[in-house]
Amino acid sequence: MSYAARVTDPPTSHAAQDRIVGVSDLQGNILTVLSLQGPCTDERLVEEVGACGFLWDWVPRSPQRIRTARKELTDQGRVVDSGKPGMTKAGYTCKIWKVA
Repeated sequence: MSYAARVTDPPTSHAAQDRIVGVSDLQGNILTVLSLQGPCTDERLVEEVGACGFLWDWVPRSPQRIRTARKELTDQGRVVDSGKPGMTKAGYTCKIWKVA
């Protein structure tokens, strides 16, 4: 999958492109979602990757694979904890992730 921003794209697209060079397709999808949607929990990230994947014809991925890819991005320093607490649908506290 190519993530090259067009010359006519706004500066935000070029900034997003710089963040996704050298990552897998799924990692790039996650960075795209976090760049467009802003910080979110793993639960919301799974929902957003699925929704964007449907719109943009991304390969469907399981929630476990999406969380693993987000963890890989965290280990690489590309995604970080926002420092704000989140809440799962089940009422448990969780982290909110953002692009570094």
